[in-house]
Amino acid sequence: MERITAVIFDMDGLMFDTEQLYERTWGQAVSEQGKVFTREIHSLIMGRSKADSAQILLDVYGPDFPVQKVIDRQTPLFFEALQTEQIPAKKGLFPLLDALEQRGLKKAVASSSQPKKIDFLLKQHGLEHRFDCVVSGHQVHASKPNPEIFLLTAEQLGEPPANVLVLEDSNAGIRAAHNGGFRSILIPDLCKLEPDVLQLCLRKVDSLDDVISIIDAINGR
Repeated sequence: MERITAVIFDMDGLMFDTEQLYERTWGQAVSEQGKVFTREIHSLIMGRSKADSAQILLDVYGPDFPVQKVIDRQTPLFFEALQTEQIPAKKGLFPLLDALEQRGLKKAVASSSQPKKIDFLLKQHGLEHRFDCVVSGHQVHASKPNPEIFLLTAEQLGEPPANVLVLEDSNAGIRAAHNGGFRSILIPDLCKLEPDVLQLCLRKVDSLDDVISIIDAINGR
Protein backbone atom coordinates (compact mmCIF):
# COMPACT_ATOMS: atom_id res chain seq x y z
CA MET A 1 0.00 0.00 0.00
CA GLU A 2 1.32 3.44 -0.98
CA ARG A 3 2.57 5.73 1.79
CA ILE A 4 0.43 8.68 2.78
CA THR A 5 2.32 11.92 2.25
CA ALA A 6 -0.55 14.42 2.46
CA VAL A 7 -3.99 14.77 4.03
CA ILE A 8 -6.92 16.73 2.61
CA PHE A 9 -9.54 17.99 5.06
CA ASP A 10 -13.11 18.76 4.13
CA MET A 11 -14.28 21.68 6.29
CA ASP A 12 -17.99 21.80 7.15
CA GLY A 13 -18.90 19.08 9.63
CA LEU A 14 -15.36 17.67 9.50
CA MET A 15 -13.17 20.45 10.89
CA PHE A 16 -15.87 22.67 12.36
CA ASP A 17 -19.34 22.01 13.76
CA THR A 18 -21.10 24.04 11.07
CA GLU A 19 -23.62 21.51 9.79
CA GLN A 20 -26.08 22.17 12.63
CA LEU A 21 -25.98 25.85 11.70
CA TYR A 22 -26.56 24.96 8.05
CA GLU A 23 -29.49 22.74 9.00
CA ARG A 24 -31.02 25.49 11.14
CA THR A 25 -30.67 28.26 8.56
CA TRP A 26 -31.78 26.11 5.62
CA GLY A 27 -34.72 24.99 7.75
CA GLN A 28 -35.72 28.57 8.51
CA ALA A 29 -35.44 29.67 4.87
CA VAL A 30 -37.42 26.67 3.62
CA SER A 31 -40.11 26.93 6.32
CA GLU A 32 -40.75 30.56 5.34
CA GLN A 33 -41.90 29.12 2.00
CA GLY A 34 -44.31 26.74 3.72
CA LYS A 35 -42.20 23.58 3.39
CA VAL A 36 -40.52 21.26 5.87
CA PHE A 37 -36.73 20.78 5.75
CA THR A 38 -35.71 17.44 7.25
CA ARG A 39 -32.33 15.96 8.14
CA GLU A 40 -32.75 13.54 5.25
CA ILE A 41 -33.04 16.47 2.85
CA HIS A 42 -30.08 18.16 4.53
CA SER A 43 -28.04 14.99 3.98
CA LEU A 44 -28.75 15.20 0.25
CA ILE A 45 -27.18 18.66 -0.06
CA MET A 46 -24.25 18.22 2.34
CA GLY A 47 -20.96 18.83 0.55
CA ARG A 48 -22.70 20.05 -2.60
CA SER A 49 -22.35 23.37 -4.38
CA LYS A 50 -25.13 25.95 -4.19
CA ALA A 51 -26.09 25.12 -7.80
CA ASP A 52 -26.34 21.40 -7.09
CA SER A 53 -28.19 22.08 -3.83
CA ALA A 54 -30.68 24.22 -5.73
CA GLN A 55 -31.41 21.40 -8.17
CA ILE A 56 -31.80 18.89 -5.34
CA LEU A 57 -34.29 21.18 -3.57
CA LEU A 58 -36.26 21.52 -6.80
CA ASP A 59 -36.29 17.74 -7.14
CA VAL A 60 -37.57 17.42 -3.56
CA TYR A 61 -40.11 20.24 -3.43
CA GLY A 62 -41.15 20.48 -7.07
CA PRO A 63 -40.36 22.74 -10.04
CA ASP A 64 -42.42 25.66 -8.70
CA PHE A 65 -40.47 25.89 -5.43
CA PRO A 66 -38.84 29.36 -5.15
CA VAL A 67 -35.37 27.94 -4.69
CA GLN A 68 -33.43 31.12 -5.49
CA LYS A 69 -35.47 33.03 -2.93
CA VAL A 70 -34.61 30.36 -0.35
CA ILE A 71 -30.89 30.50 -1.18
CA ASP A 72 -30.94 34.31 -1.05
CA ARG A 73 -32.48 34.02 2.43
CA GLN A 74 -30.32 31.18 3.78
CA THR A 75 -26.96 32.70 2.85
CA PRO A 76 -27.29 35.91 4.93
CA LEU A 77 -28.90 33.97 7.78
CA PHE A 78 -25.84 31.74 7.90
CA PHE A 79 -23.33 34.60 7.76
CA GLU A 80 -25.22 36.58 10.40
CA ALA A 81 -25.03 33.58 12.71
CA LEU A 82 -21.31 33.19 12.01
CA GLN A 83 -20.73 36.74 13.28
CA THR A 84 -22.48 36.12 16.59
CA GLU A 85 -21.83 32.45 17.38
CA GLN A 86 -18.53 30.75 18.12
CA ILE A 87 -18.43 27.69 15.87
CA PRO A 88 -16.59 24.93 17.75
CA ALA A 89 -13.79 22.91 16.20
CA LYS A 90 -14.49 19.21 15.90
CA LYS A 91 -12.98 16.87 18.46
CA GLY A 92 -9.39 15.93 17.68
CA LEU A 93 -8.72 18.60 15.03
CA PHE A 94 -5.83 20.37 16.74
CA PRO A 95 -4.05 17.21 17.97
CA LEU A 96 -4.30 15.74 14.46
CA LEU A 97 -2.80 18.85 12.87
CA ASP A 98 0.04 18.74 15.43
CA ALA A 99 0.68 15.05 14.71
CA LEU A 100 0.71 15.57 10.94
CA GLU A 101 3.20 18.41 11.31
CA GLN A 102 5.42 16.29 13.56
CA ARG A 103 5.49 13.63 10.83
CA GLY A 104 6.19 16.12 8.04
CA LEU A 105 2.96 15.37 6.18
CA LYS A 106 1.35 18.02 3.99
CA LYS A 107 -2.12 19.34 4.84
CA ALA A 108 -4.83 21.02 2.78
CA VAL A 109 -8.44 22.14 3.01
CA ALA A 110 -10.81 21.34 0.14
CA SER A 111 -14.29 22.71 0.77
CA SER A 112 -17.32 23.40 -1.40
CA SER A 113 -17.90 26.52 0.71
CA GLN A 114 -17.40 30.12 -0.34
CA PRO A 115 -13.83 31.45 0.10
CA LYS A 116 -14.91 34.16 2.57
CA LYS A 117 -16.53 31.58 4.83
CA ILE A 118 -13.48 29.31 4.72
CA ASP A 119 -11.22 32.26 5.53
CA PHE A 120 -13.48 33.40 8.36
CA LEU A 121 -13.56 30.02 10.08
CA LEU A 122 -9.85 29.35 9.67
CA LYS A 123 -9.03 32.77 11.14
CA GLN A 124 -11.56 32.35 13.94
CA HIS A 125 -9.63 29.28 15.07
CA GLY A 126 -6.12 30.58 14.29
CA LEU A 127 -5.60 28.04 11.51
CA GLU A 128 -5.06 30.32 8.52
CA HIS A 129 -1.32 29.52 8.36
CA ARG A 130 -1.41 25.80 9.16
CA PHE A 131 -2.30 24.41 5.73
CA ASP A 132 -0.15 24.09 2.64
CA CYS A 133 -3.09 25.10 0.46
CA VAL A 134 -6.80 25.87 0.68
CA VAL A 135 -9.13 25.18 -2.24
CA SER A 136 -12.75 26.35 -2.39
CA GLY A 137 -15.69 25.31 -4.51
CA HIS A 138 -15.35 28.56 -6.45
CA GLN A 139 -12.11 27.25 -8.00
CA VAL A 140 -13.72 24.26 -9.72
CA HIS A 141 -16.53 23.71 -12.20
CA ALA A 142 -18.01 20.49 -10.81
CA SER A 143 -18.95 19.79 -7.21
CA LYS A 144 -18.68 16.59 -5.20
CA PRO A 145 -19.17 13.71 -5.95
CA ASN A 146 -17.10 14.83 -8.93
CA PRO A 147 -13.45 14.57 -7.75
CA GLU A 148 -12.32 17.84 -9.37
CA ILE A 149 -11.81 19.72 -6.09
CA PHE A 150 -9.65 16.92 -4.64
CA LEU A 151 -7.66 16.51 -7.85
CA LEU A 152 -6.93 20.25 -7.94
CA THR A 153 -5.92 20.20 -4.28
CA ALA A 154 -3.57 17.24 -4.81
CA GLU A 155 -2.06 19.06 -7.78
CA GLN A 156 -1.42 22.13 -5.64
CA LEU A 157 0.14 19.92 -2.98
CA GLY A 158 2.36 18.30 -5.61
CA GLU A 159 1.23 14.81 -4.61
CA PRO A 160 -0.49 12.05 -6.64
CA PRO A 161 -3.92 10.88 -5.43
CA ALA A 162 -2.48 7.50 -4.44
CA ASN A 163 -0.42 9.21 -1.73
CA VAL A 164 -3.16 11.51 -0.45
CA LEU A 165 -5.71 10.70 2.26
CA VAL A 166 -9.06 12.51 2.22
CA LEU A 167 -11.03 13.11 5.43
CA GLU A 168 -14.76 13.53 4.86
CA ASP A 169 -18.09 13.52 6.67
CA SER A 170 -20.49 13.30 3.72
CA ASN A 171 -21.66 10.78 1.16
CA ALA A 172 -20.79 13.13 -1.70
CA GLY A 173 -17.30 13.71 -0.30
CA ILE A 174 -16.48 10.02 0.08
CA ARG A 175 -17.76 9.37 -3.44
CA ALA A 176 -15.62 12.22 -4.78
CA ALA A 177 -12.51 10.82 -3.11
CA HIS A 178 -13.21 7.35 -4.50
CA ASN A 179 -13.89 8.71 -7.97
CA GLY A 180 -10.54 10.52 -7.95
CA GLY A 181 -8.48 7.53 -6.84
CA PHE A 182 -7.93 8.76 -3.27
CA ARG A 183 -8.12 6.77 -0.08
CA SER A 184 -10.51 8.25 2.45
CA ILE A 185 -11.68 8.06 6.04
CA LEU A 186 -15.28 8.80 6.94
CA ILE A 187 -15.99 10.72 10.15
CA PRO A 188 -19.79 11.10 10.06
CA ASP A 189 -21.49 14.21 11.39
CA LEU A 190 -25.20 14.77 10.70
CA CYS A 191 -25.26 13.06 7.32
CA LYS A 192 -27.52 10.05 6.84
CA LEU A 193 -25.12 7.53 5.30
CA GLU A 194 -26.00 5.85 2.03
CA PRO A 195 -25.61 2.04 2.20
CA ASP A 196 -22.66 1.62 -0.18
CA VAL A 197 -20.53 4.51 1.08
CA LEU A 198 -18.74 2.42 3.72
CA GLN A 199 -17.39 0.21 0.93
CA LEU A 200 -15.74 3.23 -0.73
CA CYS A 201 -13.58 4.37 2.19
CA LEU A 202 -10.76 2.85 4.22
CA ARG A 203 -12.54 3.19 7.54
CA LYS A 204 -15.38 4.90 9.37
CA VAL A 205 -14.24 6.35 12.69
CA ASP A 206 -15.86 8.32 15.50
CA SER A 207 -13.62 11.39 15.50
CA LEU A 208 -10.45 12.96 14.15
CA ASP A 209 -8.66 11.50 17.19
CA ASP A 210 -8.76 8.12 15.44
CA VAL A 211 -7.06 9.19 12.21
CA ILE A 212 -3.36 9.37 13.04
CA SER A 213 -3.11 5.72 14.15
CA ILE A 214 -4.49 4.65 10.75
CA ILE A 215 -1.94 6.81 8.93
CA ASP A 216 0.87 5.45 11.10
CA ALA A 217 -0.18 1.87 10.37
CA ILE A 218 -0.19 2.52 6.62
CA ASN A 219 3.17 4.30 6.74
CA GLY A 220 4.75 1.65 8.96
CA ARG A 221 5.49 4.04 11.79
